Amino acid sequence: MTKHFLMLFILGSLFCSCSKDDNFQSAADSHTVLLDSSFIISKEMYLWNTGIKDNKDFNPSHFKTPLELLIEFRKYSPKNDQGLPIDNWSFAIEKETWNNLLQGSSNDFGCSFRFKDSQDLRISAVQQNSFAHKNGLYRGLQVLSINDIKATIANIDLISKEFNTNTKLSIVYFDKETQVNKTLIISKEPYVLEPVMANNYFDVNNKKVGYLNISTFINSLNNKLPVIFDDFKANAVEVLIIDLRYNGGGLTSVMENLANMLIPSGAVGKTMYTTKHNTDYAMFDSTTFFSASDQRLDLKTIYFIVSHNTASSSEMLINAIKPYTNTILIGEETQGKLVGMYTVPFHNYILAPVSFKTYNAKDESLEKNGFIPNYYKEDDVANDFDQNEGCISAALYHYKNNVFPTSKSKLRIEAKQEIVLIHNTLPFAIKDKTF
Repeated sequence: MTKHFLMLFILGSLFCSCSKDDNFQSAADSHTVLLDSSFIISKEMYLWNTGIKDNKDFNPSHFKTPLELLIEFRKYSPKNDQGLPIDNWSFAIEKETWNNLLQGSSNDFGCSFRFKDSQDLRISAVQQNSFAHKNGLYRGLQVLSINDIKATIANIDLISKEFNTNTKLSIVYFDKETQVNKTLIISKEPYVLEPVMANNYFDVNNKKVGYLNISTFINSLNNKLPVIFDDFKANAVEVLIIDLRYNGGGLTSVMENLANMLIPSGAVGKTMYTTKHNTDYAMFDSTTFFSASDQRLDLKTIYFIVSHNTASSSEMLINAIKPYTNTILIGEETQGKLVGMYTVPFHNYILAPVSFKTYNAKDESLEKNGFIPNYYKEDDVANDFDQNEGCISAALYHYKNNVFPTSKSKLRIEAKQEIVLIHNTLPFAIKDKTF
């Protein structure tokens, strides 16, 4: 283990000697050292590093940034059923941007969109502290046009371009209350991300079913979970619906905190998950165990609402719970990312190559595809997160009748129905350990 830390220390010292204040190094030399060093660090840690060429043949310095270099690394990961690399996640990011992510600091429109059908665009999510929320936009609202572009799925690329290239947009939407079309200019502005999108209760057979919608696993969630789960306990919640349809992951420590609140008493002290690394880093293979929690609900059944956006720490949570609790998945196939990263600070960057794969107590993981739901159901964007929403309604129906309602949903749901504009969530499983 010592040699790895020593190597990183030497590389860090090497780059510090090549800073812009050093009169003996040109900008080109500094760039070369940054990329060469990023290559050495990332290759050693990368989970699938056996096929990566050596420094000379790889020629790291011809990449513009460490991010471009790590995107190239992705090509060396195993292929999925479509013949494409499964690694879509290895990344590098500037430290300031990374710190903003961890703190939940965002600067975007604060809402996302999804087509209900080819002619019907709806707002699918609105962040509580954003411009969109403060100006009355809400999930389920029908959008008719954006910057005079008709809101049809045929125009999705044009609409996406408008969002990506503008800081202000003119949105025409249908107001259900007044039954008239309205226009609103929405703007990008800073706000703090709220990890809990919704939580409430539903009454089924005179019993309380709890509902919790989490958008990301960031540190601020740790302060909210005890309050929410104390309330669940006070209301004698026996069954829980956890909505992860927009949760792309986050910090594993925050996920673990939630997992400890979900398990039955018999799981305390048992394996939550294990990590496995490449051959050189096998010394870091580890096991994380469930621990006692004052907020533990001792649940027998948990419904998870999932989608193709559900990934990383969200999938780790589901996989960890499965051996101990009856887990029922509703929605769309998940992303299939039971791998994670460590964050390596280097110069003004954070390097995060995929470095480990995770397994549950039964040594189960995901290989090429995501979790297949027990019941396929599209995101019902015409309704808010209430008992009328399709996925929530299906969970409540199953809890009441022990069977699912008859469904006409497609078995495979196309991903290209969405325009995701809430950017500052963490689409990764990040181990809270740095080198």
